[in-house]
Amino acid sequence: MTSLAFHHVGQEHRLRDPIPSNYLTSFIADFAALDLLASSKKRHSVQDTNTYWSLTLLGREVHSRIRKNEILKGLVSFAEDPEDET
Repeated sequence: MTSLAFHHVGQEHRLRDPIPSNYLTSFIADFAALDLLASSKKRHSVQDTNTYWSLTLLGREVHSRIRKNEILKGLVSFAEDPEDET
């Protein structure tokens, strides 16, 4: 989520200020509304007050398709690299 937030607000924030938690909360709420994220079902100790999220089945499928497209784009650009021709 932090990487997504930096992508949204710009990389220059990475060196200066932390991403405001309301940005991350907003992203999480949007992804949950799209059924891409859900509260984690994994058990944690009683002292652990952190909130945990997991990808849903749809979230895993969407992530897989995005990664596959990125990999295929990379393969296409690699195959078309003019410096590769000898």
